Amino acid sequence: MHQLLKKVHIYLSLICCTALLVYGIAGLWAFANVAPQDRKRLDPVTSTMSFTAPANATDEETARLIWSAIGEPITAPPPRQAVRRNQDGHLAFAVYSVNGQVQVVFDEGRRELRLRKLPNKLGGFFMALHEMAARNNSPDPRNMVWKYYNEFAMFSLILMVATGIYLWLASRPGMFWAQVSFSVGTIGFLALFWAAR
Repeated sequence: MHQLLKKVHIYLSLICCTALLVYGIAGLWAFANVAPQDRKRLDPVTSTMSFTAPANATDEETARLIWSAIGEPITAPPPRQAVRRNQDGHLAFAVYSVNGQVQVVFDEGRRELRLRKLPNKLGGFFMALHEMAARNNSPDPRNMVWKYYNEFAMFSLILMVATGIYLWLASRPGMFWAQVSFSVGTIGFLALFWAAR
């Protein structure tokens, strides 16, 4: 049993090391960076393209057709709550991916789409990868592979903690630094949990 759990612990850590690396980079980037609204972004890329909406289509239906037409990779269709009319009465929404944000405005009178791409820097890319979970509904195969790998890595972390505690208690329960590490981690978590509630 001990040897089996040791192997499970090791293999889970090897399988998930890429995800853990992403989590670490994203955490360090968020810690070392300024507030999101104060961050310097890469220069936006603007473009236009012609588009004609079908007669009698709702705003949500039109937004989905626009999303298909612009062909922005790795994005999900805009959710209903993201589709709105701006102050000029034009249909507007944004779609997101690990590469950044694309803001879309549809001028029905001119039959024109105005696209404004706000690309992520490398740190933002890792942060977006870190945040991606199974609820992300992008149909892109790259997104699907990463989001399920990400979910697997999160559950694997729980198993790694459980097997790690077992391996410690089964082999060296009296090890001083192991006891200190466990106590500091547990007390620190409980203190932060209490302070945040």
